[in-house]
Amino acid sequence: MRRVIYPVVGGERTLKALAAEAVANEARYKARVRTVLRSSYSAHWRRMLSPLLGALELKCNNTAYRPVMDAIDLLQRYLDQPLKEGAFFDPAESVPLAGVVPEHWWAAVVDDKGRVERIPYELCVLVALRDAVRRREIWVVGANRWRNPEDDLPADFEDNRDVHYAALGQPQDAGEFIAALQGKLRTSLDRFEQALAEGTTGGVAIVKKHGEPWIRVSPRGKQEEPESLVAIKGEIERRWGTIDLLDILKYAEFDTDFIAEFTSVATRDAVEGRSAAPAAAGPVRAGHEHGSQAGRGDRQTRRERVDAAAGAAPVRQPRQHARGLAEAGERHLRRPR
Repeated sequence: MRRVIYPVVGGERTLKALAAEAVANEARYKARVRTVLRSSYSAHWRRMLSPLLGALELKCNNTAYRPVMDAIDLLQRYLDQPLKEGAFFDPAESVPLAGVVPEHWWAAVVDDKGRVERIPYELCVLVALRDAVRRREIWVVGANRWRNPEDDLPADFEDNRDVHYAALGQPQDAGEFIAALQGKLRTSLDRFEQALAEGTTGGVAIVKKHGEPWIRVSPRGKQEEPESLVAIKGEIERRWGTIDLLDILKYAEFDTDFIAEFTSVATRDAVEGRSAAPAAAGPVRAGHEHGSQAGRGDRQTRRERVDAAAGAAPVRQPRQHARGLAEAGERHLRRPR
């Protein structure tokens, strides 16, 4: 490496400088993330801390997560104390740090004098609480999804543990379970490595993306259309031909009067009652005209088929066709019911 790589990059000193610069850039990025999170939380989200902790009754069955529970108790004691009276916890307080504050947040939480700042500490506690609740290590009284995990076990689980484990097909020994899982993982990775070497992965490959390793999976081909769907489409085409969406919308409104269920968000309505239907059809009519011009070709609408069967000249211009449909809808709306 010293004989081949070092001369190309400019020597060992250059490599060390690049490594130091990468570490510094990462540190600056993490500091920026902490600053943005702190600003958003203190300016907006922090107002929900008191209602949240007041509404939830949290319990924990695992002593390993006792620091998180102690940290929550600490936050609850300081809820009524404004930040103006103290941005730091009382030095006499026993503030749980291990198991609550991640290593990369330590500098933002604890200052040079050893004081613990409340806002960044609250952020760390909430993140730790979220992770613990997701793992069901901390549970919420009265909840369903986040209920006590002990309630999910059969009532006789402790007395008949061997029977339940046998029904699940799992060993009671944790080490045996982990060893079997690791064996499956190693076998799968060995098969994948062999397939990569032989080129039999079916399109899966390891490539470079932005200079980093990336697993690429080729998209699946188009699936065949189900026979039932093909039959439904064929029967609809046989019975009614090609139906325009504007026709479906118009006749659905005639039969159900669904436009009356829409409520305007404006302060007043310039058009009232069923007279709003032609106005509401305007945007749809415009979209219909665009679609008719784009994909008409030799396609005939149901109305054109009826006109042709009656001896009338079919409407060929999409704008005239849409205008005729709109006028027919207006005449129908004026008709007494």
